[in-house]
Amino acid sequence: MIDRPLTLIIIDNDPIFRLGLVQALSQIENISIVTEGDLETIFALTLNPSPEIIIIDPLFDWSYCEILHSRYPESKIVLLTFPLDSRQQLIARELGIAGYIPKGTNLEQFITILGQISRDESHDVVPSPLTIATRASLAPSHWLISAGKTGLNRIESELHLIDLHLNQQSLSGFDRFYWQGRKRELLAALWLVRKLIPLEGSYYNSAAVTPPVIINNIDRELPILSRERPLCVSAVFESTLAVIRSPLINRTKISFEIDVLQDNRQRELLYLVLDEIRKNVDEMRYLQVSRGELTGRLNLIIYDIWEKVTRKFLEINASVYDEISKGRLNEIILEEREAIQTEILNKIPFTLDLFSYLVYENSLTIDGVEYRANAPETIARAEIILQNLIHNIANAVTVIILNNFSESERIKQKLYQSEFLIARKLAKIRNELSWKYRRQQYWQEPKDIFESQYQLFHYSEGEIQSLAIYSPRQEELNSLTGIPWLASIALELRDSLSPRLRAFFRVVGKGVVYILIQVIGRGIGLVIRGVLQGVGNTWQEVKGKKGYN
Repeated sequence: MIDRPLTLIIIDNDPIFRLGLVQALSQIENISIVTEGDLETIFALTLNPSPEIIIIDPLFDWSYCEILHSRYPESKIVLLTFPLDSRQQLIARELGIAGYIPKGTNLEQFITILGQISRDESHDVVPSPLTIATRASLAPSHWLISAGKTGLNRIESELHLIDLHLNQQSLSGFDRFYWQGRKRELLAALWLVRKLIPLEGSYYNSAAVTPPVIINNIDRELPILSRERPLCVSAVFESTLAVIRSPLINRTKISFEIDVLQDNRQRELLYLVLDEIRKNVDEMRYLQVSRGELTGRLNLIIYDIWEKVTRKFLEINASVYDEISKGRLNEIILEEREAIQTEILNKIPFTLDLFSYLVYENSLTIDGVEYRANAPETIARAEIILQNLIHNIANAVTVIILNNFSESERIKQKLYQSEFLIARKLAKIRNELSWKYRRQQYWQEPKDIFESQYQLFHYSEGEIQSLAIYSPRQEELNSLTGIPWLASIALELRDSLSPRLRAFFRVVGKGVVYILIQVIGRGIGLVIRGVLQGVGNTWQEVKGKKGYN
């Protein structure tokens, strides 16, 4: 029961469901509904004072919850949505969601759960058996489960493509109306599939009912979103979050480890990396870490981010099938740690500049010009550096999977794109990745050092793109040894000799052309002319003799 006044806002894109919920809650004593509406309507408003509880169906787009958390940090966010699987519940916990209630819960229990959330009670609440229909659970290998997962993946992919269409400013009114209708149809199909097929986290038998859960922050971690975070830093995080919400297509000529992952798993991994970076930034701001400490511990911080994300991603996707124990995971991380740090993590550029900007709001130097922290150029450059950091850490996490789980069919089915389920295709991309690091070490990196630049990878318009950024690297150039030094010498020799060789061959070419045209050509022309004259004289003589006869 609700034993004190409680203010709510209700956010749901289904107007019929929303109307019924508002009418039901309006009859409950001590509950006051501040406002209600769909996602677009509510996010256009700014409410003051903040409501105590925000009830929302985010349609599995977690960015809505993050924005609400940043706007109303004192409010408790409660998910009223379809049943969540274990992976989605983990994401909700990490976002600081106060609780979640599956749609279909009866009103009495709904009110009880709201009261518990308002009182910060932390125990789980199991719904009445009448709340959700019972259904016999099926084995994960059952054909119905496989068909359901395939259908859900296709529906979610279509929804993301439709969102990309709807985000186009140039879309005509008719086209927008069409795509909005198509999106409603797919959302309805998504709801039906989740209701009718017992997928993971939705086995509706009496022993495994999906409960409403009051979610606490894991280990009392610092909040993901900090009220003290400057607007320019928040803009960098929010912009990066927006671009990783959509599937990313690799438009570079370079293969990446994350290319093997399914679109959903790729976005999940990128989000986990972004989330961990954001937590570290907030923690350093909260603890007021000095610049000297940040400089001294930066490599350890990046390694710690990689290790935590690796554990989370593997625990979500590998421990489900008992493919890996915590002890074995520790062994794998220890075995791979040195190579990952040497080949990937320690070579990520501009990390100190990025964390100094995010933690201390330091200015950034762009092409030799220093820009203030809130300048548009600084924010744009910080986004690129952050996305490059996320991209490299995500690739480092996927290295663990490729090196240790390439033979596990269940992991491949859960994580890999369909084309990489074929052993030959998987072996091919692993060989390409191995060759990429050798080429990077012996040719591309010395070339970038000699050209005073770094190659960064960032996300733009649903694509992975590369960008060369100028930076002085004279000290690194002076310290090159071995094959990288020979590569730089070869580049220098090419630069010094190629203009002279081009000039030499240009002169030689003109000489050859002159000889061919002026000497040999004229000589051949004279010969041909003489032959033609001889033939002509002979023809005249023959013709004269015939006329005389």
